[in-house]
Amino acid sequence: MRIKYVFCINPGRAGSNYLTALLKHSMNAVSEHEAMPIMNGRPMWAFNQGDERPLRALMPRKLAQIQQARGRKRHIYCETNHQFINGFGYLLPEFLAQEEIGVVVLRRDVTAAAYSRLRIHDVPGRTTWTRDWLLDPAGTRHQTSVAAAASPYTLCEWHVREVYARAEAYRAQFPHITYFDVDLDRLNDRETVLRLFETFGIRPKPSLFAAIGQRVNERNEWPKISVAALEQVAVYPSIDALAPADKANMINAIVAWLLEHRAAELAAWTPNWAYMGSCIDQVTQVFAEAERELERVFQIGLFYSEAEFQIMMKVVGQIRPHDAMLALVPENTDYAFEPFVLDLNQEIDGEVYRRIGISFLTLLLDRARMRIGKKIASRDTINRVPTG
Repeated sequence: MRIKYVFCINPGRAGSNYLTALLKHSMNAVSEHEAMPIMNGRPMWAFNQGDERPLRALMPRKLAQIQQARGRKRHIYCETNHQFINGFGYLLPEFLAQEEIGVVVLRRDVTAAAYSRLRIHDVPGRTTWTRDWLLDPAGTRHQTSVAAAASPYTLCEWHVREVYARAEAYRAQFPHITYFDVDLDRLNDRETVLRLFETFGIRPKPSLFAAIGQRVNERNEWPKISVAALEQVAVYPSIDALAPADKANMINAIVAWLLEHRAAELAAWTPNWAYMGSCIDQVTQVFAEAERELERVFQIGLFYSEAEFQIMMKVVGQIRPHDAMLALVPENTDYAFEPFVLDLNQEIDGEVYRRIGISFLTLLLDRARMRIGKKIASRDTINRVPTG
């Protein structure tokens, strides 16, 4: 029985985007990174607390998406989504024959993967955002354990080790699946990549070889600073400990400070087409570089807080009201714990598409005005008559 479906066990920040890019260079496969429904968020969290019902309810939509992606030619379906090992991968063998499933166990050095996670402030269990995407230390299905009060780096390292412990348990639970273990560094080797393709019956295009070794998703908007600096504890109370009204006022004050004191840096944004032309990368970079100063100015702890994402999204809304990120992650003022809620398990409705369309249109108009302005300025400089 041939392989029809290929998934990936990885902890995130381990090269899954890169693997997706490689698999796109195939003549008989389709390659997705995180296809909707992504199977993350509260259904994934509930699954790891012992309640399978919300995740199981999403399975018909996930299976339909997979079959639709395969198309009429019934291509091999590949998805490198790390939610596979967080939850839905345990349910798939109920619907797909194990002999038709392939799994890449994508490994990265534990310390490197943990640092990469910490650097972008994605600390497991600390925020709604990370509970939507990562395993929560408080889960009940884990192979390993860690104290919820552990340091940020320790929590990131635990997440990596837990995923690889799950990989071994998963292999034992589903022995008829075809597995391919590979270290991220080995995916820069042509022969290793060809063996991976051959294992699953994927036929490479000639363009594959140019893609090998090309870095993707480096997340350079977050500064590369030491673990010691990242774990430096603020001497001030966390912003998340404030009463809701006080927290909202503090967030608004921080946003105003950034708009005033980092105006030039914020104005220098360029579209991130991976996020539909959003300015979120530049906002993140400006905020990350100013974060320690903000803690001192406002005497409040910001690192690894719920407020980080809220502040950045509010800045995005101020400098670009029609930004695509605001269409996907609308502000929900009724949800006090996390005002910005992203549900990637539901179908995107017409209103969201309309907002994304407006975002693209305003982006094109802004860029056109900038080009016209530069041409006019250049022409005026050329035509200016010297005096004196």
